[in-house]
Amino acid sequence: MIGFYFAAQRHNVSESRFLCAIVITNEENDMAYSLPEIEKDALRLSPEDRARLAVRLLSSLEGAAESPEEIEKLWIAEAERRFQELRDGVVQGIPAQEVFGEFRNKRS
Repeated sequence: MIGFYFAAQRHNVSESRFLCAIVITNEENDMAYSLPEIEKDALRLSPEDRARLAVRLLSSLEGAAESPEEIEKLWIAEAERRFQELRDGVVQGIPAQEVFGEFRNKRS
């Protein structure tokens, strides 16, 4: 049997960041995996397998799990809606260079 344990510790109160650890234990052989180990292993997967894993993980957080095909349809509909808003002038695009510049400034 596999057990999942989750622990969160407040890392920076002013920014409400949490340091999280997920440990998966396999009671048959007492193996334990930390979140960094799971991430490291997941990043070794092919892009297709990582996408499949991401869909499964995200669907586990939702109340009613949709199929990968349904999720893809929903994302396409969302992308089309956003593109139409951009075309209609409801929203304005932000140049990628500006977005990445802001991101770099926040990280430094």
